[in-house]
Amino acid sequence: MKKLILNLTLTFTVILSSIALSNLIKFPTRIHLEGNYMNLKANMKEIINDSGLIVIGKPIKINTFEYGNIIFTDYEIQTQEVLKNSNNHNTEKIVVRLTGGKLNGVEQVSENIKQLDLNNTYLFALHRTFPEKVGDCVYTPMGAYQGILNVNSKDSESYYTVNGFNKDNEIEKEVLNKKLNKNLHNNQ
Repeated sequence: MKKLILNLTLTFTVILSSIALSNLIKFPTRIHLEGNYMNLKANMKEIINDSGLIVIGKPIKINTFEYGNIIFTDYEIQTQEVLKNSNNHNTEKIVVRLTGGKLNGVEQVSENIKQLDLNNTYLFALHRTFPEKVGDCVYTPMGAYQGILNVNSKDSESYYTVNGFNKDNEIEKEVLNKKLNKNLHNNQ
């Protein structure tokens, strides 16, 4: 009987110690990703010229997933207007893929890349993430993050005003609080 009580006491102590230890060890819930961005653009003109697809739209659906220990977020975009479509991309379904996001209690934040808000309208200057996949609907912003600008809905029939969204985006600073017409020219 003493042996049984000793075993139960020992088991109970081990369980309590494990619980206490697990509460002391905290795994990070927010991880900062750092990287060097390739193909950054010098100005809005480069963004426009190098983009295969430029649309005004709103994110309507989010899908977050992990690939190679990195979290990615896909945003399905409801297209409001197509401003450029140089390669006859299918604009029925557009998915914008960004590095970072929240998954299973862990948030990965990629330096300079801001996640999108479902309530906002954006100008997306894009290129296909996998150009070899004909008909693929997954796109990446030009210049890693430079190809996304938060815009107001049209002020009139032909102008969008660029709002502040990403203070690290030099392209945004070039056109912030200015009006862009549907031909993407800056009209102050």
